[in-house]
This record gives sequence, C-alpha cells and structure tokens, in this order.
Amino acid sequence: IYNFRPNIIVSGVDKPYGEDYWREIQIGDQVKLRWFRSCLRCLLTTINQETGIRDPNQEPWKTLQT
Repeated sequence: IYNFRPNIIVSGVDKPYGEDYWREIQIGDQVKLRWFRSCLRCLLTTINQETGIRDPNQEPWKTLQT
C-alpha cells in the first residue's frame, strides 16, 4: 500500500474523476499548477519501497493497465 500514496488531495469535486479534466489548479494568490500532460500509470508502483528494487514482472503496474 506504500506505493499508492496521493500527490495532491482535493475535495469539493462535483463528479467522480472530475479533476481529470482540470487544466490548472490555483493555491492561494501566488501558486498556479498547470497540466502539461497526463500520466496514466506511474511505474513507481513497481518499486519495492524498502529495497528500491523494481518488480521483474512490473506488478502491480501491468495488472492496473488492464
């Protein structure tokens, strides 16, 4: 479960996965984050957090692609 930690947690989204269509997030008056492109699945989930060794079968990434 260590491999599945969120980068940013948001609330108040009107519909499930609504944030997938956002192109910009503003935090306060100073910070704006803009999307460059989507990352559908991150390969970091295939790396053992304790050893730093990647799973030779690329799991759970391969299963998540299905």
